This record gives sequence, C-alpha cells and structure tokens, in this order.
Amino acid sequence: MSHRLTFFAAFVFMALYISIDILVNFVPLSREMIYVGIYGFSFICCSILWWIGPINWGSILFSRTPLPVWLLILLMAWSGFSILWLEPQYQSTACMVLMHEVGKASVIYFVGMYGDIANMFRGGVLGYAVGSLVSILYLLSTINISSVLRLGSEGIINPNDLGMIMTFSILVCIYLFLQTRQVGYRLLIGMAFIIFLSGLIMSFSKTAIASMALCSLVFLILKGVKLRNLLIFIAILILDAAFFFDRIKANIMNVKHFETLTHRTEVWDYTLQMIKANPIWGYGFKSFQSAGPFNFITAHNDYLSRWFEGGIVAVVLLISIYLAYLALSIKVYKTPGLKIHGSFALSMLLFFSLRGFMEGSHILIFYPPILTMTSLGLYFMWRKAVMSQLYQSVVLMNHKVGFESSNPVTS
Repeated sequence: MSHRLTFFAAFVFMALYISIDILVNFVPLSREMIYVGIYGFSFICCSILWWIGPINWGSILFSRTPLPVWLLILLMAWSGFSILWLEPQYQSTACMVLMHEVGKASVIYFVGMYGDIANMFRGGVLGYAVGSLVSILYLLSTINISSVLRLGSEGIINPNDLGMIMTFSILVCIYLFLQTRQVGYRLLIGMAFIIFLSGLIMSFSKTAIASMALCSLVFLILKGVKLRNLLIFIAILILDAAFFFDRIKANIMNVKHFETLTHRTEVWDYTLQMIKANPIWGYGFKSFQSAGPFNFITAHNDYLSRWFEGGIVAVVLLISIYLAYLALSIKVYKTPGLKIHGSFALSMLLFFSLRGFMEGSHILIFYPPILTMTSLGLYFMWRKAVMSQLYQSVVLMNHKVGFESSNPVTS
C-alpha cells in the first residue's frame, strides 16, 4: 500500500505543481487556496505513510539524504538569513516566497522518505510530464494561436517559463520512451513529445530551444543510441520546426534590441556594478526586484542573481550544488544497469545550467522540487545497485570458499 500511495502522492503533487499557472485560470479558486489544497493533500498522504511505517530519522538524515539536498538546505537557510538586510517593507514578501519554495521541496522529500524513494521518483517524473501536457493542451485549446506571436505572451504564463517546462518535459519523454518496449506506451509518449516540441517552438524561447536541441542530443549520445535513431530524432526536430516556419520567421523579424539580447547585457552590466559595491553579503533574498533595473524580477542570469541577493556565500553554495549533483550523476552513469538514469540526470543538469546564463528563478536554476526528487532518486538507485553488487560478491566469495574447503583436491 505504501508503494502505491507514495507513487500517487508524488504524481499528484508534481502534476499540480507544474500546472498551477494554468489551474488558476479555470478553477474558481485563488492561487493561495489551490496551494492550500495541494499542501493539505500532501500532508494527509505523508501522515498516512508515517502511520503505516514509522521511520528512523537517523537513517534518513545521515544515510539516505544525498549531498545536493544538504547543500540545497544550506542555500535556503542562507537565503532566509539574508532577508534580514532587506528593507522592512519587502521582508514579508520575501519570506512568503522562500517558505513556498521550502514547502514544495519538503513535500517531495517527505513523500520519498515516509514512503519509498523509488516510487516517489517514478511518480514525480510521470506527474511532471502529465501536468505539463495538461498545461500545454489547455493553452492550445483556449487561445487563438494565430492572434499571438509567442505562446504564453497572452499573460497566462511567461513564454520563457513555458519554454523551460516544455524542454524539461521533452527530456522526460525521451527518458520514459527509452525505458519501455511497449508499442502502445511508446506511441503515447511520442505523441506527448510532439505536443511538447510544438509548444516549445511556439513559445519562441530562444534559450530553451537551443538548450533542448543540445541537451536532447547529449542525452541520446550518452545513452548510446544508434546513429540511425539519432538521425531520425534530428529529422523529427527539423520537420516540426519546418511546420512552424512562418511563425518562426515572424518572431525573428519581431525581435527587438537584439544587440543587447533584449536588454539582458544592460541588466548584467548594472548587476555587476551593484555586486562590486557589495560582493560579500549581497542585498538580501528577492532584493533584485526592488533594487535592479527595468523592474526586472531577476538579472536574467541565475549566477548573477544569487550573487546579487546572497553574496559570495550564495554563489559558492549554488556552484557546490551543481558540482555535487554532477558527481552523483556520473557515479550513477558509470554504475552497470543505471546508464539511462545517469544520462537523464546529466542532460537535465546541462539544460538547467545553460538556462541559468540567460534566465532567472527564485532560489536557484534547478527548481528545488525537481532537484530534491532527482537527487533522492539517483542516490537511492546508486546505493541499491552498489549494495546488490556487494551482496553478490560476498555470496560468490562464500560459495568459492565453501567449494574449496569441501574439495579434497584443493584442500
């Protein structure tokens, strides 16, 4: 029962988490009320899982929590501490944003720990894909596509955020497609892939499109996909882009301030000047919206945003998170039987890292729930594989010793 409940809880939470920007448009509830419902549902699931099998906190904290999650906790703690040097009128808003990010990561963490991590990972990954699919289908069915140049620009969701969701969903589709041999399941995944790819192109998020092409190819190459299948994948990308040729051409012609990357270089210059004035402590969590130029929420560069808000400590923690995640992904990739999981993790890390140079987020590039979900899942798979190999080695050794001791020739 706990396995199914864990899968269901992670699936529902991730599906609702990723589609909430769409939910608020057709559910007669405010965003806050929807989140109350999501957290309430998660609390009930965690309570049931805890009641089914009380857990050993020592085992959880010191043997089942990977380093990237520990570093994420430290980054969140430092971000909370940096709120102290914000101006008083901005502190409450910053606290609410931080608590929200902590809450989302905590739900995934406790669902995995109270239940079982393997099903949390499977349910979370599938939930993200389903939530993304619901979101893009709703957008495509409720707006006049010909009347908007960029999908998402109608105010429901930012086109760049939509591009991020579509790109990660494409990586998830590739991951799920390569894991199954069932024709029907592969057909469904392939249809979802085409929808996500079309949504990405229509969003015209240039960073997301370039990152998707690169990271998808890296994923397939790392997995060891045959050249023929790789060429088929590239042909699908080209054909889908050709279908939207007129829209792509219109978007390219409509690009303004290209020489400054739509004002990004100006924002970066201003941000660097502000950082030089206060490089150690920064200006406090969520301070960029009040202190930055052009009323931007972030610096459109997560590395600069973290340095601006949290000083050198935040930047060091951010880079440490990615290095720790990279080390974990490589270990998983090199473990026999886990190559596809390692390929998925490395391509995902590459995408979020590249995106961070051109886009911004609240806490870090790798969204906390996704970082928590994948880190726990990868670490669990790696530990299970290592323990299995160790067990087989011990059994083989005992068998060999027993054989030699019972063999009169060898003895």
